[in-house]
Amino acid sequence: MQLEEFFVKNLPREVAGTISSRAFSYQQEWALDKIITLFEEKKEFALVMDFHEDVVIFNSSKNPTHIEMFQIKTNVKKSEFTITPAVLKKQEKDNKSKPPKIKDSFLQKLLYNYNLFQNYNKTIYFVSTKPFNFSKSEKSSDTLNPIFLKDLEEEDFQDLSEQMCDICKKDKCKQKCKTEIAFEKAHLQIETSHEQLLIKVQEIVAKYGELTYTENKAIYATLMAQVRTINDSKDKYNCEEFEVLIEKYSISRAKLESFLKKTTADKSFPKIWGEIHIALLGEKYTALEIRNIKKWCEQVALENYNDFEGKLNEVIIVIDEVIDMPKAESFREIIEESLNEIYNKLSGNEIFALFEKEFFRAMTIMRWFNG
Repeated sequence: MQLEEFFVKNLPREVAGTISSRAFSYQQEWALDKIITLFEEKKEFALVMDFHEDVVIFNSSKNPTHIEMFQIKTNVKKSEFTITPAVLKKQEKDNKSKPPKIKDSFLQKLLYNYNLFQNYNKTIYFVSTKPFNFSKSEKSSDTLNPIFLKDLEEEDFQDLSEQMCDICKKDKCKQKCKTEIAFEKAHLQIETSHEQLLIKVQEIVAKYGELTYTENKAIYATLMAQVRTINDSKDKYNCEEFEVLIEKYSISRAKLESFLKKTTADKSFPKIWGEIHIALLGEKYTALEIRNIKKWCEQVALENYNDFEGKLNEVIIVIDEVIDMPKAESFREIIEESLNEIYNKLSGNEIFALFEKEFFRAMTIMRWFNG
């Protein structure tokens, strides 16, 4: 069975439980940071959330050959707390259940997916906002590079393997875990994660076009909203096909690139409004009409930045086709005549019911000046 088929056919043994809102938000911010990093490195990827692990990354959205799984742990306390072998092996009572059950240790959770995906190329990461401290292994201090089991001193590895081997129970152990399980100190600072991410978003957007700070913030908000959507959806567990999971519940390189190209292809609203304003004044639009058109143009711009899935693309195609062949002469007549034709063509589109006629008028005007 291929990796992608095995992934969707085997449902997670548990769905994410209740965790603190800050920890939950950080997981999503960490995922977006990873998306941007992979995008900047020009790597193919498809990222899924809360499916077998907190974050899962395939090396391709079609026929993947490798999977990376990330268990994200946060600690917001300002202390010198470190992740030690004792922390990784500790089992606690789940006092919310009756009778209380013994919860899996961090190691047990890592080994579950290690065993489940034993026949596939994988790397399983334990990511923490706190540094790791393996007493004998100098490489395992507060470093940003992943620490694989193979990097540990033998004494440290044996300390962990006591519990690991009990979980694996393999008769012929080849110690593949040494190259497939790693520990990583998160480089995204939990105290300033929002600011760090906004800067990274501005940097990748700048490679496609020049936008204002407000527009960059809108794009950042849209990307975070998309991450939350794929994280929160429970429908993904019903996917029987890998293609459906990737299409509806993932963020891939292709999706992100398409979104960035679309949002930066046109002139930004502050730049284009000056041209629109002059044209409206020339056509004797009243101050009230101009104010109303500006309000709706701002709404169009906002919806464009929020449209990660490209739902407005079909509308844009129809508008561009209509305004490309104007029948009237004056700007006002062209807009109103085009609007009626656009309205008729879009009447059967599901997006038609989501917006008022003024929205489509403003969109038509903006497309005219972006043509």
